[in-house]
Amino acid sequence: MSKRPRTDRRLLGTWCSDREATVAEWRFRKRLSPEKRRRFLDIFGHLRITYSPTRVRVIFHKEEAVGRYELLATDPESVAIRHGVMSLDKTPRIQHLHFEGPDRYWIALGSNREWFKRVLPRRRIPKRRSG
Repeated sequence: MSKRPRTDRRLLGTWCSDREATVAEWRFRKRLSPEKRRRFLDIFGHLRITYSPTRVRVIFHKEEAVGRYELLATDPESVAIRHGVMSLDKTPRIQHLHFEGPDRYWIALGSNREWFKRVLPRRRIPKRRSG
């Protein structure tokens, strides 16, 4: 029996909550006033998550948390990991990430889903030599 891999290469890198994609398909179960709806939807687009081979770093506005994660399973469309970084009580939770190509994934939030897009590394521009 082969040893389970420690990570999945699709996961590695930095991801940002995709507010536009998430809000476009969000469905509310009960009616909210326009103000409450706006305030709720304003939470999306601020979460930034970076996965290394063994750790996850989460930044939401100015709050940051870092911890280890464990890869539980993979298939051609998804990965399942366990970590406690985003739970308020730090209790490890299983999170299932569903990939839609190399640069997008979503997670289930009740009957809805939050979309994430890969943050591509900035290309370094060589400094011009003076003279």
